[in-house]
Amino acid sequence: MRLSALKKRLPEEIDTFLLVEYGQLGQTAENALVKAVAGGNLLHVEGLKLKAERLKADLAGYDPSPLERLLFERIVSCWILATYADAMYAQGTAGRLGR
Repeated sequence: MRLSALKKRLPEEIDTFLLVEYGQLGQTAENALVKAVAGGNLLHVEGLKLKAERLKADLAGYDPSPLERLLFERIVSCWILATYADAMYAQGTAGRLGR
């Protein structure tokens, strides 16, 4: 969308648009992590996205507060990073463990 087209909208529409499209930094970071971990495998991307959403839903329960939602978003991002690091470590040490 061009900036000139955005300026023609009502202020409430602009706020909503900006929040939905550009204000979700946590989701943007999570998406980038998922793409990096999946390495171009689209099924892996979709599986990780589904797992992340289910983890957030399981953690959040019914009617989480805004702070809880932020916390769960962060927990899931850390889970993705930590699990990926574990996998990379295990691949790098394959055959050397147990010596």
